[in-house]
Amino acid sequence: MLGGEAEDAVHEVFLRIATAFEVPPHPTETAFWIQRIARNYCLNELRGKRRRPEVPQYPVEEIRTMPGRAAELVAARDLVRRILFDAPDRSTTAAWLHYVDGFTQEEVGALLGLSRRTIITCLADLRERAIRASEPDSLK
Repeated sequence: MLGGEAEDAVHEVFLRIATAFEVPPHPTETAFWIQRIARNYCLNELRGKRRRPEVPQYPVEEIRTMPGRAAELVAARDLVRRILFDAPDRSTTAAWLHYVDGFTQEEVGALLGLSRRTIITCLADLRERAIRASEPDSLK
């Protein structure tokens, strides 16, 4: 989620885990609890970046001249940034839980306190944003 800042995020998450509780969670909930702390930290960092000036994107011509898969990775990263830049937080959280963490729509709804229909709507909204962001006109 954070790219080059991942190592700092890991340190911060472990500090939060170490100081977050007096009584540890039940062993069956520990992995979920750690995932939630890490995800929330990363999402908060991403939200904070939205408020800061945006990092300039590479011009399309420059991306095409990069060696190997680097051009594909940079283009994909920039596409994701355009999709998520002004997306609602619950949509980005729902998408992360569903597509990255592998939770079903029902599980995402239960975790976020939303109906499955709302989760479907959030994911559809992000798909529409992805379609619009990947159109040739949006690359300029």
